[in-house]
Amino acid sequence: MMKTCVIFTSTAEHLLENFKRKAKNLEFIVPEKNKDGERFFPDGEVYMRLKRVKKLKGKRTIVLHSGAPSPNDSLIELKLILQILKDHGIKSELFLTYFSYGQQDKAFEHGETNVAESLVKKFINYYGVKKIYIIDPHFGKMKWVKKYPIISVSAIQILLDKARQD
Repeated sequence: MMKTCVIFTSTAEHLLENFKRKAKNLEFIVPEKNKDGERFFPDGEVYMRLKRVKKLKGKRTIVLHSGAPSPNDSLIELKLILQILKDHGIKSELFLTYFSYGQQDKAFEHGETNVAESLVKKFINYYGVKKIYIIDPHFGKMKWVKKYPIISVSAIQILLDKARQD
């Protein structure tokens, strides 16, 4: 059985302890910080390093990411991780708890673009992402979604059950 590695972006890192308690068969990777112990340079640029990237060869690799609360910075972080994986010939999967720019899912007026589809295309065609799992994507029912390996994961029942319990 192929080992599965999960890379946690900084916006999903808060989920790590839960995963460690509940998923014993996974390997977890958190990107390294820079020499100052930070994920950002003083000018605000994102720093990214996956020191264990060579150990991902031959393993199923999933990048766990949330676009919230800082969609722009987190999107750059995600792109840097995907570029590192691409540079090392590793085709990953994405699991997105929140899809940045997901509400911009079609060009509503002249001069706009479908940002959501553009990002999906780039993830798949440029970075070589094999599959994208998204929790309740805003664009889930759009026709263009069927062209891509997107799996919509619903959290609605889980949230309803928890609300009833509380």
